[in-house]
Amino acid sequence: MWPWGSQTTTSSSPTVAAPAPAPEETKVSYFERVVAEEERNLRLVHPTPEETPSCLNLFDTYLSCNSMRSQIKSYYRSGEGTRCSQKLEDWKFCMGLKWLEPEERREQWIRRRAEWWARRRVEGKCSEDVWEIRREPLENYPRVLRLEEIEQRGMF
Repeated sequence: MWPWGSQTTTSSSPTVAAPAPAPEETKVSYFERVVAEEERNLRLVHPTPEETPSCLNLFDTYLSCNSMRSQIKSYYRSGEGTRCSQKLEDWKFCMGLKWLEPEERREQWIRRRAEWWARRRVEGKCSEDVWEIRREPLENYPRVLRLEEIEQRGMF
């Protein structure tokens, strides 16, 4: 499958914030609770070892990370180039699991991916955070054109 195919996406939405920790809950136990939630989600998304990404798929994802399309999207969203080191680490991790049984490999992959999603949820970082939310509508938008302007532009 090509790196931009549907099999390269996983789990929950990165914009979903983790539920607030209970007052008596420590940071470690809160993080572990979020990891457990993500593991449960990933087990539903990837019910069998065949559903997890292959090492070749992860390598393709790493290579596509440096493509012009990825660079432009990253500059647009965050103002800097792509950081592909995590994708390289995912591929290396997968290669290290090659000698495990398929079910063990799936469990290791799910744990690693769940920790990644949990860190994103707990830290609350998202590529959409570079934009500020508008609290009030823009003034005079959408602008209503007068009949003279419409006729002048030849729109009527």
